[in-house]
Amino acid sequence: MVIYMKFKRSKEKRSGLRKRLLAGLFAVGLIVGILATQLYNPAKASAGISYLGQSTATVPTAAATIAITTPAGIAAGNTLIAQIMALPGQANSVAITAPSGWTLIGTSPSANKYTMSLYYHVVASGDPTSYSWSFSPNSTATGGITAFSGVATASPIDVTTSQANGTSTSHSAPSVTASYSNGVVVPFWGFQAGIPATSIDASLTSIWNTDNTVNSGIASGYVQLTNAGATGTYTATTATSTPSLAQTIALQPAAAAAGVQYVAVTAPALCVSCTSISAVMPTGWKSGDLFITSVAWNTNTATITTPSGWAQIDSNITTGSFAQADYYRYASTGDPNSYNFAFSGTVNNAMISTVEFQGVDQTNPIDVSGTALSASGSTHAAPSVTTTVAQDMLFDIWSWNTGTNATAITNTMTKIWDAQSGNASTNVSSAAGYELVGLAGATGTRTVTSGRTAIAMMHSIAIKPALPAPQLLAPANASHPSLTPTFQMVSATLVGNLQYIIQLCSTNNCAPGTILTTYDQTLSQAGWTGQNANAGTAYIAASDISSSTTATYTAQTPLTECTTYYWRARGYDPSITQGYNYSQTRSFSTSCRPSAPTLYTPTAGQTGVRLLPEFKLASTDLDNDYVKYKIEFCSNSSCSAIINIWDQTLSQTNWTGQTANSFTAYNTDATTVSLSNPAVYTVSSNLTGNTQYWWRAYAIDPLGTNTWSSASAIQSFTTNLSETRILEGRLLQTTIL
Repeated sequence: MVIYMKFKRSKEKRSGLRKRLLAGLFAVGLIVGILATQLYNPAKASAGISYLGQSTATVPTAAATIAITTPAGIAAGNTLIAQIMALPGQANSVAITAPSGWTLIGTSPSANKYTMSLYYHVVASGDPTSYSWSFSPNSTATGGITAFSGVATASPIDVTTSQANGTSTSHSAPSVTASYSNGVVVPFWGFQAGIPATSIDASLTSIWNTDNTVNSGIASGYVQLTNAGATGTYTATTATSTPSLAQTIALQPAAAAAGVQYVAVTAPALCVSCTSISAVMPTGWKSGDLFITSVAWNTNTATITTPSGWAQIDSNITTGSFAQADYYRYASTGDPNSYNFAFSGTVNNAMISTVEFQGVDQTNPIDVSGTALSASGSTHAAPSVTTTVAQDMLFDIWSWNTGTNATAITNTMTKIWDAQSGNASTNVSSAAGYELVGLAGATGTRTVTSGRTAIAMMHSIAIKPALPAPQLLAPANASHPSLTPTFQMVSATLVGNLQYIIQLCSTNNCAPGTILTTYDQTLSQAGWTGQNANAGTAYIAASDISSSTTATYTAQTPLTECTTYYWRARGYDPSITQGYNYSQTRSFSTSCRPSAPTLYTPTAGQTGVRLLPEFKLASTDLDNDYVKYKIEFCSNSSCSAIINIWDQTLSQTNWTGQTANSFTAYNTDATTVSLSNPAVYTVSSNLTGNTQYWWRAYAIDPLGTNTWSSASAIQSFTTNLSETRILEGRLLQTTIL
């Protein structure tokens, strides 16, 4: 038997279209032919992962740290990747300690004492502009930080692997198996000589290629993926031979395009005179994708036993001696790549194919479906169905009882397959196509024209989209924002422009009774900024997440300090009165005000204090915010009679020893108050001699609660009556009036 198949390329622009055609030979008895596989990867989000920039640093002489500035123009929610290549000198290995907030991606296998480590960090508001990695023992090093937008903030790294390369001028970075067709792959090389690469793989856009001229060099590049699966290896070349370390990472995109997307099809397979038929899943599927398997056979008295986990869509369609049935299941990690559908008896001809979709509702994927039969003829109409939500994917399947390809399909549909098993009138033929149908309502019919007169069976299936949930950008998890934090989120939309609803909760599941407050943009625009649609009352629609669609809300009422909050958000499309899914929940703790300062000098009850004394004090802050101070200088023990107030938030005059915020504030230690880093205020006008004074102080964190701490204890001191001075080697006694 000769089997004929014809496939039509998707009308959409796609990258990485792959076709495989395997010829099958069929003999008497059971013969199952997997005839062809056609895999489409639709273009995903032009506003997906984007490269933003890089910065590098070198340490040619052994040192305790390497400091690297962050690339210019980064924003909250961007992802930073750092590469550190270090050599510890005489020691056998080096321990690299990352700055706070950086997570180790992996350390390449050490070779010849060299160590190369990769780290990631998701940018938050208020982050520093430089980061330092420390070494133990001191090491020479070369390093860099690169930045990307559009990366998943919860788990930026899809997959990574590393290897050590022997001495050569050609250096391989290992292949990784990427899970996402719209991700980005970034290989890194570390050379064990102070040389750069002369070239890197032509498929890569260069990120950096630098060295410390002594004993280490680094190179990296990136490439946008068009297909999930194995990436293949990448190669860098050096002018002279050197050992190298290499590590490849694949970045996980923040989101795929909104709505249902067609991904791939396993081309129809035929069995002749058989009692079962095997459905093979498309290559590269991932958990959560939807499979729809269609089976057509020419002995309608035979029934099918479905494999575990498959659900039938409507009942079988039968006409004459032919039947068609369609089934679905969600893909899950660990699933097999094929499933056996058993018939209750022997069938003469059967055809099976499986289609894969992404972005499908994970509770009930089928919005609505319908079946129809077509009398003998050449034009066959799949039935109209009435969808209930916007942006359903209409998937139509036709089967007919003659061996002939379709000559036409409704031109609004993208044909997925068009297959026939031969020219005999008893053979099975099939075609299928898909189309996004927009707003809810009747879809209308879609038709196929068969090459010869036939009786046909049709199935129209409307696949329900997963309603996009926002990606939460800020506040970052475990951050300590101010008491009026700024919330940032971004979401893809299916149809119109979006407004947002934020729930602030006391528990991580935002269960009923734990919702503390709701910031609802549908009720008020107060606090919402950056809107660029619908007369400034909503955020512009986009099929993919990007920074241009970021929604921003600033709390209008201060939250409680030193408190952990949980929050989630969802979008709302007012044009179709449709609420989208809630995001996952994130948490943050509001900033805590600093502790009451400890007063060091003058000490409590001290006498003989100079008339121009230095006041030394220190505080702690649980969030490690920098602080400023205020001293109240008093003439009575209750400090109800204040002589002067020296407030650092108003003036820096006479304040010294400052170490933070461009030397206008003091660093604190969250665990210890000590004289190791005191605030110092020096009086500039003589106090009165032989006089008792009292003083107390407060601390404030301008970027935290921005609220004064409780008052310190009140301490007194008494000034000198006279001072002894040395003038030209002689002791002089001066009376203070």
